[in-house]
Amino acid sequence: MKNYKKHTIWSNMNLDIKDWQDMFEEEGITDKSEQYERMCNVNSDYLEDERINLSPIKGKILAIADLGLWNGRKTGYKIYNSIKDIFYSECDYCEWYVNPTGLHFTGHHHDGTNYYEYRLVRDNTDIDNLENWLNDIVFNNKELSQRTLQRYTVNLWKPIKNIYGY
Repeated sequence: MKNYKKHTIWSNMNLDIKDWQDMFEEEGITDKSEQYERMCNVNSDYLEDERINLSPIKGKILAIADLGLWNGRKTGYKIYNSIKDIFYSECDYCEWYVNPTGLHFTGHHHDGTNYYEYRLVRDNTDIDNLENWLNDIVFNNKELSQRTLQRYTVNLWKPIKNIYGY
């Protein structure tokens, strides 16, 4: 498998308080716990910026999930009404990133790690047919056909690449 360059859209995984020192000095924040809280709050605000940045991408978004649960790994899916709706998570540490294989999410939580791939649902897609196909895969533990996936959806690499200029 090819090793593609990852472009992080947003993350709270590797925040380094040293990177935020200029802001702390400007705001007069010297207490380490206050600095940490301020860093996390500002970084969370940046996530809203990313929702706005990607808002030109219109259409439903399919998330295909590989979930790390207390009772093992499970496959799942969800269809979102817009791209801005995907940028929410209850995971403790999150990262949304894009590369030529598409838009992805990694989220760590107390039971394990979740991995999502997001795809833009084609305008002409019958959502009931898409959900029937996905339910068959999930509930019958079948392999996901890339050919069928491409019939229903589009890789988000190019639209996101055009927005951010990668």
